[in-house]
Amino acid sequence: MINLRYHIVSLVAVFLALAVGILMGSTVLDRGTVALLERSSGQLRGNLDSYRAENTRFDRELRQWRRYGELVLPGQVAGRLRGHSVLVVDTDQVADGAREAVRQAVRAAGASYDGRITFSSQRLTLEEPADRSALAGLLDTGEQDRAVLQRLLVDKVAGRLRVSVALPRDERDRAGDPLTALRQANFIADLDIPAPFRDGGQPFPRLNSLVVVLGPPAGVEPVPAPDGFLVPVAGRLATISPTPVAAVETSGPLAWLQALRRNELVSARVSTVDNVDLVPGQVALVEALARGLAGQPAGHYGNERGATELLPEAPAS
Repeated sequence: MINLRYHIVSLVAVFLALAVGILMGSTVLDRGTVALLERSSGQLRGNLDSYRAENTRFDRELRQWRRYGELVLPGQVAGRLRGHSVLVVDTDQVADGAREAVRQAVRAAGASYDGRITFSSQRLTLEEPADRSALAGLLDTGEQDRAVLQRLLVDKVAGRLRVSVALPRDERDRAGDPLTALRQANFIADLDIPAPFRDGGQPFPRLNSLVVVLGPPAGVEPVPAPDGFLVPVAGRLATISPTPVAAVETSGPLAWLQALRRNELVSARVSTVDNVDLVPGQVALVEALARGLAGQPAGHYGNERGATELLPEAPAS
């Protein structure tokens, strides 16, 4: 007769066998999982090494193409803007590399580069009451609405840049000139112009200067919003003068140029280039300005949305 002790021993044996089976199964599974992970890790390391080598090759080729572009740029644009002067208008969100690309392009085309007016992006938002009051005082208005003040500022700046007069030499007179007054009040962050202009020895800007409006790069949220300053100032400059205006940006998803291209009134007057940091963009900038001087309509060039072609057709000499 089977007694209770036998039942207990049998049950213990069963549970012990289950425990051993579970342990062995898990050990086998862990070993299989580890082997799989090791194979996957090896494949990933191999892929990573391959991608690194490929990126190194691409970087080397990119440097070669950039160097090639620097060498051929002068031959592509030589003389296209000879006898003209170019002024850059931008904000302090713009990188020096983009500024250098514009400067390099216009100089290669034979134009005189007359410097850069850089506005303070944060102050132009007019979010602070003190900023609105300060700008209202400079504009001689009692208006405090941000949108209205921005429109008045655009008119003041555009009007001043289309008049060729010397900047005041005397510190006491600088409040009477819009550019020096805005610089003193820090609405202009940098007035980077050659000494003869800066010191009042020559009229600034030169009569009928070409203007390039340069906006923030891809990935940077424009401050203020494009329709608050950059787009209207480009449009206003193009409206009140027969000389062409171009708006440019570096490569990548458009940060502010798309807003200009959507504005039918401004885009009909202002040419745009969305890859000015690359040689095709520099060539496009020069040719767009040359087309404007030849009386051709504005065009939109580059790789991003709203561009009609990579390069404009060169106008007949």
